Amino acid sequence: MPEQLKELKDYTDLIGRRLHVVIDRPMGTAHPRFPQTTYPLNYGFVPEIFAGDGCEVDAYIVGPTTPVEACTGKCVAVVERLDDDENKLIVSTGPTELAADKLYGFVQFQEDYFDTCIHTS
Repeated sequence: MPEQLKELKDYTDLIGRRLHVVIDRPMGTAHPRFPQTTYPLNYGFVPEIFAGDGCEVDAYIVGPTTPVEACTGKCVAVVERLDDDENKLIVSTGPTELAADKLYGFVQFQEDYFDTCIHTS
């Protein structure tokens, strides 16, 4: 099976790789199930890299200051959800050396609902 199509259980092998992300929840839109939660950044998925649930792995996008439809950036971290089976990537279109606490600040709006650990390497 080609690398980009395999199921990735340990996403840390994606850290440092350039990834293309398709945005399905642009900055400023409401969460589809929890409309009180608005996305302060762009959020989407990495085509052809599948998670354990069979869906493409999700990614938070750090960098753009306006809504975008797609972007390419470097994977700078993995958000491991210790109490859920859906880990997330953090992809940056700008700086790639970001501390875990700063990265958590970007995703806190959603990750506060989970027991998470951010892996940067």
